[in-house]
Amino acid sequence: MLLFIHNKYMPNLMPNPELQKFLHFYRQSCDFKRQSNSQAAAGQNGRIDAKNWLTRFTNSQRPPWLKEKSVANLVCAMRNYRFTIQRDGADLASLCILIREVTETFKAQDIANSLLALDQMGVRWDALPSGLDKKLWAAVDRNAEEFKAQEIANSLLALDQMGVRWEALPGDLGEKLWAAVRRNVENFNAQEIANSLLALDQMGVRWVDIETRGLAEKLWAAVDRNAETFNAQNIANSLLALDQMGVRWDALPGGLGEKLLTAVDRNAETFNEQNIANSLLALNQMGVRWVDIETRGL
Repeated sequence: MLLFIHNKYMPNLMPNPELQKFLHFYRQSCDFKRQSNSQAAAGQNGRIDAKNWLTRFTNSQRPPWLKEKSVANLVCAMRNYRFTIQRDGADLASLCILIREVTETFKAQDIANSLLALDQMGVRWDALPSGLDKKLWAAVDRNAEEFKAQEIANSLLALDQMGVRWEALPGDLGEKLWAAVRRNVENFNAQEIANSLLALDQMGVRWVDIETRGLAEKLWAAVDRNAETFNAQNIANSLLALDQMGVRWDALPGGLGEKLLTAVDRNAETFNEQNIANSLLALNQMGVRWVDIETRGL
């Protein structure tokens, strides 16, 4: 039988109790986010715990196990417990300072998740604390080659919604993000292709830019492959993005127009006001006439 004996040359193999407590808190936050009927008491308790962990991570005697992954998890947990910049500005300011201290060791998932969580808490790029923007750019730049499909899709969506324009990307970061899209587009699911198209559009990318980089066929293939599983928001966002990027309906590759209209038909009953308004506007501006819609029984 093997016995593990701790000494100064061998790390302690026993799990750290405080780290295990934090991981439990993080998992609870994820459960809370997934529950549509989350109880107010659970949310309030979670917010109190999040503030306590933020204080623990930012005081002068920080836990020795604190690494970039725990900071990224705290960012996501605070998002899960519905912290917002409007209501919790002081807490998010402290959180941003903490992020600034660990971004140099962020991995691909850490930076992608942190950007999306900051975005969903209402943080705008131009309101980031001094120096944090450059460090976040450096983290994206350093990890872009490692981004998987969800990470590039979420990063694009977050940057877009935080107010970043494509032409404002520093250095050659734009090319690195294009490379990440090209490398992952064949693995995009319905939400990832819809979010990526919408983000690229709202960051100022036009379809001709995509064609210039030789990505059009791969993006068309991703839309075609996922059209049958588009939900209401996916199809509405995809149509809006394609329209605003300058795509005309008659320029869609063979059979794709029918698949998109089928997706509209399948989701029409669950469209909210914005979904239906965006879809009708996009179809109109892409060149679809009402008689075409009537012909298909929509």
